[in-house]
Amino acid sequence: MIAEGKIPASEFPDFSKETGFRPPQNEFMDNVIYDGTKPNAYIDSLKIGLKGKAKP
Repeated sequence: MIAEGKIPASEFPDFSKETGFRPPQNEFMDNVIYDGTKPNAYIDSLKIGLKGKAKP
């Protein structure tokens, strides 16, 4: 629609700086901060579960 000149580009938000991730969250039950760009850091911060390159 922009290319056809029906709607100006200024009518749309600029998503060029979006990463697709929310800011780090700490609203979980465990109160550990979760950063979607570093999911393994969250897992590694927990007391249980496999860490790093550990295998079952």
